[in-house]
Amino acid sequence: MARVSKSIMKRLNAIAKKNKILPSSLKQVYRRGLGAAVGSGTRKGMTPSSWAIARVNSFVKIVKGRKAIKHDPVLARKERKRRKKWEEKNNVELQKIKFTNQFQKNILLAQKAQKEIKGQEI
Repeated sequence: MARVSKSIMKRLNAIAKKNKILPSSLKQVYRRGLGAAVGSGTRKGMTPSSWAIARVNSFVKIVKGRKAIKHDPVLARKERKRRKKWEEKNNVELQKIKFTNQFQKNILLAQKAQKEIKGQEI
């Protein structure tokens, strides 16, 4: 197998940290991208490395659910599942909303708690 250089690993780690994906998964996708570029060829002017990075960026969109699964389906489903568990554990729903102040956040938390209490009574 081809060795991944330190600079590429640094870039993959940055992408992984930003998007909450395992670096090992991105490394596998990168290697598969290199193989695909060499095996089936690339567009004119693209290097195998740039093809592999493009595949990694596409994979990130797939894991986030913004794109249909086209390549690496096993890895994509595994990462989607792992990422969903992480979001549930860390309550990412509240982090996605941008609050203008703490008061708005407290109101939303109170409403969420009331919904949970009503759900338990039924």
